[in-house]
Amino acid sequence: MQIDQIKIKASAANFNGRSFFTALIELSVDLHNLNARVQRVCGVSLVQWMVLNRILDQPGISAGSLAETTGVHPSTLTPTITRLEAAGYIYIQDRPTDLRRRMLLGSRDGVLKNNRCIAYLESIIGSICEADRLENEARGLASVAKHLIKNMV
Repeated sequence: MQIDQIKIKASAANFNGRSFFTALIELSVDLHNLNARVQRVCGVSLVQWMVLNRILDQPGISAGSLAETTGVHPSTLTPTITRLEAAGYIYIQDRPTDLRRRMLLGSRDGVLKNNRCIAYLESIIGSICEADRLENEARGLASVAKHLIKNMV
């Protein structure tokens, strides 16, 4: 499919009065801002946290398997692993059964960093869920009020 065809189809889609591309760009900006906020508070980016989290969930995973399971391209994964190792969140060991493959393992500092990131992300998600709940409640109350006013007249 040509890019122009994609643009035409996507521009036909409408998201609350906005085009698909406008909504996509807004989402991209929001994700960028979230990543910057997480990095400022937690000291790691969302990609670094995801990689750290996966290493902690699967101790001894190889870089190749990590790239495959996370969907992060190996050329992006290499500097991410290097940064996590330099920060002391992971360490790399030779695999006893196959010296060509190395094992990625989390450190105690990595566990602490992961827990801090999880707590922060849960607080953000909690805030979003609470805001959504309040917004839905307000919509419900507005609907009831509209119905009452309509039936009073």
